[in-house]
Amino acid sequence: VCTHFASAAVLLFRLYGIPARYVEGYLVRDLQSGNGAQAIMDMVENAWGAFGASFGPTILLSLFWRRFNYKGAVAGVVSGFVVDLGWLLTGFTGIFEIVPGFIASFIIAVIVAKCTAAPNAKAVEIFDKGTSKDAD
Repeated sequence: VCTHFASAAVLLFRLYGIPARYVEGYLVRDLQSGNGAQAIMDMVENAWGAFGASFGPTILLSLFWRRFNYKGAVAGVVSGFVVDLGWLLTGFTGIFEIVPGFIASFIIAVIVAKCTAAPNAKAVEIFDKGTSKDAD
C-alpha cells in the first residue's frame, strides 16, 4: 500500500511540474545496537509480545471456559501487559517477554474470574450457543 501511495504521489508531483523521484528500501546501520531498521523491528517485536501476553490468554479462556467473565478478562489483559513491560524493562534475561506475561495473565485471569461473580445467564447462553455442535 505504501509503495502504491508513494508512486502515485510522485506521478502527481511530476504532473504539476514538481521534481520528484520514487526510492524504495531502507537503511540498516548497525544490527547489533538496534539502530536503523533493526530498531523498528525491535519495537514491532516488543509490541507483538505485549499484545500476545495481554490478549492471548483472554481469547483462549473466553473461547474454552464457560465460567470466564468480564473482570477476569480485564485483569488478564492488564496483568499480561504489565508483566510483559516489566520483563522488557528489567533487561535481557534470555526469555522473550511474552512467556512470563502470558503465564501471569492466564493465572491472574483465572483467579479473578473464580473470585468474582459468574457470568450472567445471557452470557452463558451465548457461550453455549457458540460452542454447540449445531453452531455455524
